[in-house]
Amino acid sequence: MTRPVSQPAPRRVAIELAFFEGLTHHEVAERLQPPLGTVKTRIRLGMSTVRETLSALAPARAT
Repeated sequence: MTRPVSQPAPRRVAIELAFFEGLTHHEVAERLQPPLGTVKTRIRLGMSTVRETLSALAPARAT
């Protein structure tokens, strides 16, 4: 079994609110109180980490 993607807590919480609770970036910022740009960056960096991890686990695609 593989370990889940590890994220720093602020990124993980922002991703959870946006993707699992369906909040907009603005709503996440209102709830957590950082600037909107910070929330967007946390979500972008977090999703980049998830993509990189998943692509490393996926078998190579035939071209």
